[in-house]
Amino acid sequence: MNILPTSPERMATPEQLERYFDDMRRWNYDVAYSAFYAFPLAELRSVFRKPYEDFVRMAHDCGCPACIQIQSTVGFLDDTALECAQYNTDNTPYVYQHYISYGKKNFFGSFAAPGWLHYIKTIAEILRGYGFDWVVFEEPMFKFDIPGTKDKLFERFREAFPDLPYPTHQSESENYYRLQELKSNILVDFYRRLAEFARKLGFQKCGIMPWFFVPTHENTPMETWNSCCPISKLAFLPDVDFIVVRMQPDNVHAEAIIGSGGEQMPQISYLENLAQNLGKPIISVNNPTDEHILNSADTPNNLLPFEFFARFALAAAAAAPCGMSRHWYGKDYGRDAAHMALLSEVNQCLPRLGSPISPVAMIFSYAAMTRRIPRPWTETWKSFWFIAQQLLYENKIPALVFFAESLAESLARHPETKILIFGEYLPIPPEEISMLEKWLKADASRRLLYIGARNGYRWKLDAPYFEFRPKPPEMLSLFGCDAEQPIRVVAHGGKTKLNFISKNPADAFIGKNPILKCGVRGVPALKNSAELEILYTAGANNEPVIFRRRIVGGGAAMFVGLSTDGCDNNLPIDLFVRHLLEEAGIAKDEYPSVQTKSEGILWNRTANGFIIISNCSDAPAVCSLPLKEGRLWDVRKGAFLQKGKKINVPPLDFRLLKIISDTHNLLDIQGQIYLNAVDDTPDYLSVKGYFGRQVKTLLLRKPLSIQFENAAASYNLQKQKEWYKAFITLPEQREGKLNFKFSRL
Repeated sequence: MNILPTSPERMATPEQLERYFDDMRRWNYDVAYSAFYAFPLAELRSVFRKPYEDFVRMAHDCGCPACIQIQSTVGFLDDTALECAQYNTDNTPYVYQHYISYGKKNFFGSFAAPGWLHYIKTIAEILRGYGFDWVVFEEPMFKFDIPGTKDKLFERFREAFPDLPYPTHQSESENYYRLQELKSNILVDFYRRLAEFARKLGFQKCGIMPWFFVPTHENTPMETWNSCCPISKLAFLPDVDFIVVRMQPDNVHAEAIIGSGGEQMPQISYLENLAQNLGKPIISVNNPTDEHILNSADTPNNLLPFEFFARFALAAAAAAPCGMSRHWYGKDYGRDAAHMALLSEVNQCLPRLGSPISPVAMIFSYAAMTRRIPRPWTETWKSFWFIAQQLLYENKIPALVFFAESLAESLARHPETKILIFGEYLPIPPEEISMLEKWLKADASRRLLYIGARNGYRWKLDAPYFEFRPKPPEMLSLFGCDAEQPIRVVAHGGKTKLNFISKNPADAFIGKNPILKCGVRGVPALKNSAELEILYTAGANNEPVIFRRRIVGGGAAMFVGLSTDGCDNNLPIDLFVRHLLEEAGIAKDEYPSVQTKSEGILWNRTANGFIIISNCSDAPAVCSLPLKEGRLWDVRKGAFLQKGKKINVPPLDFRLLKIISDTHNLLDIQGQIYLNAVDDTPDYLSVKGYFGRQVKTLLLRKPLSIQFENAAASYNLQKQKEWYKAFITLPEQREGKLNFKFSRL
């Protein structure tokens, strides 16, 4: 699902249209994508009608969906009243000039204003009338931290909390946090209703383009304590089908990301894509040109350095999105051939992958991003970033990102995930705590891991903040801790010596008496329970530092009371995770891992059975993938790898592999816009997805029949060396299932 965004003013001539669709084909894009950005509705209905309709017609002639992106946060003043605007604390709206020809007529709309929802619905209805098949709602965000009393949000606050004063400034108070909670809920409800309306209009697919998962400068107000829009809730809206990831190289090149040690690292793009990969297809924006530079007809776009662009594009690809995007301007760039050669190769490979899968997931909490004490969100983020660096980058252990606000939904979509990692400061809702208790008890292979040494944020806001500030997060009750008693923090001056006291030698997974670089350790109050097992102690009084709560007949929860703060910290988080994987009985042949000493490697395994390996460095990389059974199919080369042969990944390049066992039939598939699921058995193969008119499959066995849904499909079969090529023709591009039947003989 690769998209090529453009705009109606760049589709005004037949020559521009031809050029656009020629570029789509040669760059391996399969979704035609235009945009609307807050210009007058009168012009939407008049001068831009024909460019939009011509664009849709040519998309359909090419057999691909026509998608329209609607800016859903910015409006045009002549088309909707200023009472629909977001107002600052001083009751001034932010009115600005986006288009020179229209004047100072643009403003940010309030998601609490009924008129704003009506305005965006009107735009969607007009564009659906022009024939667009899909729609994307762009950039849900709040411009102001505390909206003024003229903002319709104020009325909603008074209705929801009649006994609370409306906040006038940031403070550690219930009314401030209730406001942030209300803002989030109103935004999510706005897009729920908008997506539902889009479906009723007849849009086949509805997408959303959230603001970044990581804290950012761009458009999110720097003064806010609520740094991110709630992707965790938006992604699970029933009528949202896919997500467009805004983390793009040009944003990072323009230093849009707040400094956390990673603003110039391609790994930040990898993490961003993982965080938004919540069980629905995602598209990663990868512009080779700097969109932050003003352009004119006489000024070419500012091309990003190839190495910089390639690292970010490859890092994003390693997180297994289902497609990529770049902006199209209709100009002859001339210098972007290398950039687009790489992006085209990536585009060709991604739509088959499916979402990444892993037995390990890191937990992130948006609630922590709204708090200031004991740490502001800029510091809280660093704690999560430390764990991510240790796992994803330094030790090459792919891990998913689940959100505290939607844990149940994520676990339901990822039954393969057995280990959940929690960092300090990050609370989860009370209902998720009880859900996790049941989750642990239901399966002996499941594990929780908490790493942290300090009192963190509480979820509940039913008391003044100063009363519950010294307490740990409520979820520590899962680990055998008394969550009503504060954690005592002990400083070590940079080093912590641990004593192994467990009677089980296998529990000494970090050594018998390790000395770790760690500024502080935490001593929680423990419940008196037979389920608790102390593994390591520290200090003169042998206070528990690492312990485990083991549920009879169920899983276990391990507490590691060591701080993740500090740049000189050497906590071996990989050893904790590897020990839990082994303890949980997750066999290496079940989840074989890419082994490498090359620093630039990022990789993932996907739900459809593929493994993608990116080399984000300037040096060649050597990897191995030990297999107990099966062979490795090289997708890009169209051949099997020799068993035991090293996997070479050239600088700034990638490999795409598939593990093939004796029971598999599918080697590869091309011609789909995206795949949802693959069910591959000796007797039959079912592939669910959104398909174009021409689909090519590589099969190990000769099919007896091929059907699309319940009807026979037209196909041509060619015998190759060890496999078959099946060229399948469908009457139109559409969503459904391709079904293959085979004979065992």
